[in-house]
Amino acid sequence: MSPVALWELCLSGKLVKVRAALASGEDVNRKDIDNRTGLMWAVIRNHNSVVRLLLEQPTLDLNLTDLDGWTALHLVAIKGNVEGARLLLADPRLNTHNHKDNNGWTPLMTAIFHKNVDTVRELVAHQSVDLDARNILGLSLEDCAR
Repeated sequence: MSPVALWELCLSGKLVKVRAALASGEDVNRKDIDNRTGLMWAVIRNHNSVVRLLLEQPTLDLNLTDLDGWTALHLVAIKGNVEGARLLLADPRLNTHNHKDNNGWTPLMTAIFHKNVDTVRELVAHQSVDLDARNILGLSLEDCAR
């Protein structure tokens, strides 16, 4: 086992060390104190080479949530990580396209709120993302204007 947790290596974008930790048996789904995984930290920090490596791991769970109810897809929506969005959306294991966080927001609603237009485009182009206007319009105009 690595003396540094896998999620910490992912947070710092240390691809070689992430690869070595995985090879030595580190749990790809290990969480930090806020229930964030290495995948979540990699997408937050736009370390997409790390994201690619993690997605190659057969035991990776892309659908885990942190303490806020955010999935990795919520986090790409918050950060505007378009490449991360593409990578996650392309993985057939992803089944939280429309997961609502603790505030009832889906990744699409989150991307709209944060005005991450390119991420919104990626999400709406995906067949599994719910475009139900009642869900999207649940955001007030004030929320979208901020």
